[in-house]
Amino acid sequence: MTGRPRRSDCPSCGGSSLAEILHWPDLPVNAALFPATRTESLSIPRGSLRLTVCERCGLVFNADHDESLVEYSPRCIETQACSPRSRAFTDALARDWVERHGLAGGDVVEVGCGPEATFLRALCDLTGGRGIGIDPACDPGTDGNVTLLAQAFGPRHAELAGRALVCRHTLEQDGRIFRETAFWDVYYEHCSYFTGESLATSLGSAGLRPGEVTLAFDGQYLVGDARPGSDPNGSEGEARETVAAAKKFGRAATRRIDRARDTLRRLASHGPVAVWQAGGKALAVLTLTEISGEVAAVVDGNPAKRGLYLPGTDRKILGPSDVAAVRPAHVVVMNAVYVDEVARTVAEAGVEASVVSFESLLEGS
Repeated sequence: MTGRPRRSDCPSCGGSSLAEILHWPDLPVNAALFPATRTESLSIPRGSLRLTVCERCGLVFNADHDESLVEYSPRCIETQACSPRSRAFTDALARDWVERHGLAGGDVVEVGCGPEATFLRALCDLTGGRGIGIDPACDPGTDGNVTLLAQAFGPRHAELAGRALVCRHTLEQDGRIFRETAFWDVYYEHCSYFTGESLATSLGSAGLRPGEVTLAFDGQYLVGDARPGSDPNGSEGEARETVAAAKKFGRAATRRIDRARDTLRRLASHGPVAVWQAGGKALAVLTLTEISGEVAAVVDGNPAKRGLYLPGTDRKILGPSDVAAVRPAHVVVMNAVYVDEVARTVAEAGVEASVVSFESLLEGS
């Protein structure tokens, strides 16, 4: 646990009118770091998540977040490139950005490129230009036209030249989380959460002119762009809507967690349950519902995770080839977008099991 003092101002607009939404005092601080041993997994630090909303701009953030507790290094595994659905989305996004923003022939800088910099490489393949990726989890060096810097982004990078600055998967979207009371998408590594309105406000506060801000990937991702230039902050009415939704989420989250616990226990009483996708969502569910011991298996399609542990737990991660030995009666997919491809994988393994998303499971309970 950390003794870091609670933040008393908004990290986006600096506002001091804050409202606490909920407090989870003891969560594993790493969701992308998968230990090799049970002992190491159970020794991962735990921290306090005090979800707070700024009543001025609508940003939601963890007022107790302590960056020093979180390890973000080459040991982290966070790629979604193993999924055909994810690859199709990112490839289409890269093509759209290159065409719409006229990036052909230009250089691109990406903040938070990930260890493999797959999106940055896709952009550079399309532009023919160079790419610079900044991420403390990558291995530094130059490979072809892509240079990776194993560093946290900071003022020293402000002078890097490029036609576009890309920041993908480093900002978390909260509109769907609040709308669906999706508590499984709230975990320690996500230090702040944006709606379209609060993102536009933050961009404007940084001296940028927000352009198009849309939802993508079945409403799970917030996609925005901006150009240099002044723009007024988002309207006060829009911030009020976000604040109201955030407070409603805080009141409903405990009930939703209790419902998830009861639903999963009922499901397990009718046969072994396998949770598919060993990441932040699975960690949040198993931690907050406290039913880890009642789940028969945690499975992930990324071969790099197989045999490692879901961080902060004693659950070893299985691969798709291990599922037949578990013989689950039910497979619960943590992200509904991937239900179809997981169902095909389960069937190819010769396993007869119901395959449902976690969201639909709760809706039907």
